Amino acid sequence: MRGASPIPRMGGIVADGRLKLIKIGGSDMKARSLAQWPGVVLCVFAGATFAQRTTPVPSVPPPPGPYLQTCSKVKTTAEVLSAMCSGGTAAVIMPTILKLPCAGSIENINCKLHCIKPAPKGRYLDTCAEARVVDGTLRAKCRKRDGTTVVNSALKLPCPPGTTGEIYNADGKLYCATPQVHPEPPAPPPPVKKDPPPPGKYLESCKDAGVVTTRDGKKLLSAMCTNSAGKFVETLLGLPCTGTITVMPDGRLFCVPPPSPPKPPGTPPPPKPPGPPKPPTPPGFPPSVAPKPAGAPDGPYRMSCVSIGLSTTKDGQFLYARCKNASGALVDGGFLKLPCNGTVENRDGKLVCR
Repeated sequence: MRGASPIPRMGGIVADGRLKLIKIGGSDMKARSLAQWPGVVLCVFAGATFAQRTTPVPSVPPPPGPYLQTCSKVKTTAEVLSAMCSGGTAAVIMPTILKLPCAGSIENINCKLHCIKPAPKGRYLDTCAEARVVDGTLRAKCRKRDGTTVVNSALKLPCPPGTTGEIYNADGKLYCATPQVHPEPPAPPPPVKKDPPPPGKYLESCKDAGVVTTRDGKKLLSAMCTNSAGKFVETLLGLPCTGTITVMPDGRLFCVPPPSPPKPPGTPPPPKPPGPPKPPTPPGFPPSVAPKPAGAPDGPYRMSCVSIGLSTTKDGQFLYARCKNASGALVDGGFLKLPCNGTVENRDGKLVCR
């Protein structure tokens, strides 16, 4: 056809996990990375690209860590850890994922999995407690020059170029030292008056425990407690604690909330409020399909999946549901990253993009 552009001829080269598309007789095409699609083979025909998964992603045993105490439905592969985690109360449970491997300890912080790494060494540890690296940021509770006021301080790691790499505490704030500016040595803290600590079994693993009062009137439980390695670490806990004070494996004090009071016997459960009206059935699907939230894709999976939802994290948006497997049992369908450029289907209880 006169005036129409000819269809370009394509060639493909795979090297180091990247597919380089080359246009014969024209300008080079941009390289497209396949690193985030393991086990995927691309075929290029006259400018059209097709993707097909060749091998399933094998599951591996979940790594150990404190997150197992507050998370359930844990699933892992060689690259991703997914779970349903609570935020301290059974009423708040959210899905969360974490990229693997993690060189530190995996913890659940506010319904989100984090890879916690040990804090770097330095003189700041003389006046800071509970120091650890969370998502590349050093976080600690540091004393100011008066020796009693404690503030939460954070420092992005690693230290920028031009610094010595040494970390110091300047009046409650963490800094990276520079060759031109040398941190002044912290003044020796005055003796802190401590009131008797609240009773509890935690005192068997702690020493020098006592209650201090800050300038703004807040009460803090200060103690030196042993971690899983048998070393004493300085820790602080805000008071009052309405539950039980315990010592975490890393030596930090933690307030476990009290259990909910049991219901008196014979009390009938309160009537359930009427639920929201069911959404209309989308065109093209039978009346038995499950409802979906706004933004979720359509597809045949809705005929055999329930509890369809969306989860948005820093890694993107994910679709999750409970789906029937080959035996007819409802199982966790896992997390499917969106968008899906094909059709979302239920493959033996797992969400897949075809």
